[in-house]
Amino acid sequence: MNAGLYLVLTPANLSWIIALPVLISLIAQRVILGKEIERDKKSDTALILAICLLHVTYCICPFIETFLLNSREFTVAFGQIILSLILGWIIISALSLAAGLTLVTTEAKLWMASGMLNLAICGYIQGAILNGSMFLLEGKDYVVPYGKQLINILIWTALTLGIFALLNLGKTAKYRVKVITYGSAFLIAIQLIGLVGLIPQVINKDESSKQETNVNYLSTVGLNEIAQDKNVIVFILDTYDEDFLEEALLTKPDLLDNFTGFTRFPDTVSQFSRTFPSLTYIMTHEPYYGEIPRNEYVNNAFEKCSFWEKLDDRDYSYYLYLIAKSDASLEAEKKALNFVEAANIVDEKFSSLGCLEATLYVGEFRLLPLSLKNLTGYTSESLEELIIKERLWEKPLYEENDSKVIKTFKEEGLNVNSDKNALRIIHLMGAHAPYVMDADGNKVKDRKVSPVEQYIGSLNYVSAYLSELKRLGKYDDSLIIVAADHGENYVSEKLPEETNPILFIKPFNVDSSVQIKESDERASLEDILPTISTEIGMNESYDKGFDLANLKKNDLANRTREHWFTVVKDGNRTGVLRYEITGDSRDFSNWTETDEYVEYIYVE
Repeated sequence: MNAGLYLVLTPANLSWIIALPVLISLIAQRVILGKEIERDKKSDTALILAICLLHVTYCICPFIETFLLNSREFTVAFGQIILSLILGWIIISALSLAAGLTLVTTEAKLWMASGMLNLAICGYIQGAILNGSMFLLEGKDYVVPYGKQLINILIWTALTLGIFALLNLGKTAKYRVKVITYGSAFLIAIQLIGLVGLIPQVINKDESSKQETNVNYLSTVGLNEIAQDKNVIVFILDTYDEDFLEEALLTKPDLLDNFTGFTRFPDTVSQFSRTFPSLTYIMTHEPYYGEIPRNEYVNNAFEKCSFWEKLDDRDYSYYLYLIAKSDASLEAEKKALNFVEAANIVDEKFSSLGCLEATLYVGEFRLLPLSLKNLTGYTSESLEELIIKERLWEKPLYEENDSKVIKTFKEEGLNVNSDKNALRIIHLMGAHAPYVMDADGNKVKDRKVSPVEQYIGSLNYVSAYLSELKRLGKYDDSLIIVAADHGENYVSEKLPEETNPILFIKPFNVDSSVQIKESDERASLEDILPTISTEIGMNESYDKGFDLANLKKNDLANRTREHWFTVVKDGNRTGVLRYEITGDSRDFSNWTETDEYVEYIYVE
């Protein structure tokens, strides 16, 4: 049933669904029954207004409101896509009108109009009242208790019965025409008036155009290259929890067979529960609790951390392949060899059908009952994938697209460039929702992907990368770290269970014929920087963190670790709550909630 609902309600399939009544009405009513279409201007007007109301409610208003109020999440401006949006809306409107106006009898038209009015009213009330606070979408399933889902369905049922009772109070078609006509016109008007109220915000944000000119960014330059001498390669697979790895290994037991010479640290914790500030902390050892603006913190963190300055002293160049624009300071990015300064977009095209699909995704998610929310999950990135048909930069932009990275890698493999030594940090979506990649690293659009497929696909890419290093004879000369920026991230006021990011380390010049081994040492993501520093011979000391490549057994047996959990109340991130871990972090009884709670002053 769920699969059927998914296929029916997926926006990409709605055009076929809307077109079906046209064929059915033409065949059943005109061909079989031999009836001619009844033309009644008032009922036609009522139907047209009901169709317009449904489109305004589900397509136009939710998308425009979501887009404008979250404009910073998108790399395109509303002004750039307005023509594509209008064309998409015209397409679906034309299909809907064709479906409705080819109905033969006035009664059939009024039933269709009644159904659309009902859907619009229920959806409008759902979005305005029944949703409550909804957390920022990151592609994950929207978790709603079954009791709340049931109550929501009962409300929809009561509303539907009430609306149809109202429409049938009068026994004549004339009465129903009036109710549908004036009701639809009223609801269209109040929604459009609400949109007008957003205009000042749009003007204040100067969102008329986001055509990128003279932009600084991190490109894909050098992504599939390695240095001649020593290489430090750090893969950060977003949200990849040890539990996810165990699920993947159940499906593909040989997943880690190529990780020869590696040590796996399953008892690992992250200092923070979300990519920001976890990734910046991994690279700098500077914590963040929302007390200053994000950019100020990132700049200060890299300025205080001498690691990046001292890389040059060790004859190491570096490359940063980061998904977010502000996890590293601009000064640190400028010194990365894949940094591109003052570049422009060469070509940019938008898709009308993609815009239509994006509007339907937003509308369905916001206005469908709670029990159907997970059929249409999306993120700002997934919406942009639909909207942007093509975008070409002067040099390819490194972006949030694992399947694209993997496809290019399969085509090019690895090559040795002219660098002497190099450090590469490669941040990938990994185990982060939405799940859109299969086990072979291919982008999947025509079905829902199991999370396990994406888990496997991410590590298959790393495994293939290791094979290329071995082929080039550069495996032994490489320090390789495979980690997550954090484990499973929970949307709650308190941590419900343990969270353990994956962590694998292969030091320089270990026996690469030895299969991966497992360590029970109490590791932490803050050990990554000290491990790299020691391995490349950098004379750098850290207040926290250990060199995991040169541990003796039980070196960390008495270690106490901490985790700052991002607290979410009523759909909003409010601050961070500190947990202390005094034993094996895989046992939640060893996690102690402290009274150290820091409320955010600045929310990212």
